[in-house]
Amino acid sequence: MNIISEHGFRIDGRRPHQIRNINCRLGIYPQAEGSAYIEQGNTKVICAVYGPHEGKRSKQIEDRCVVNCQYRYLV
Repeated sequence: MNIISEHGFRIDGRRPHQIRNINCRLGIYPQAEGSAYIEQGNTKVICAVYGPHEGKRSKQIEDRCVVNCQYRYLV
């Protein structure tokens, strides 16, 4: 399968040296300390930061912290 047509275009109409459009927004979740949305082609990413928060006493170590990350992937 050829990615570039005989006229020099990709399937989506871009030239070989052109990148996909990028769309970014900051502050999409007002309740978060920070949040962002970035989109390029069919890839879309949303991230948010909440905290810092005091840890539970049983998990606290004086010179360390716990970072909790949640990741979801949609097909």
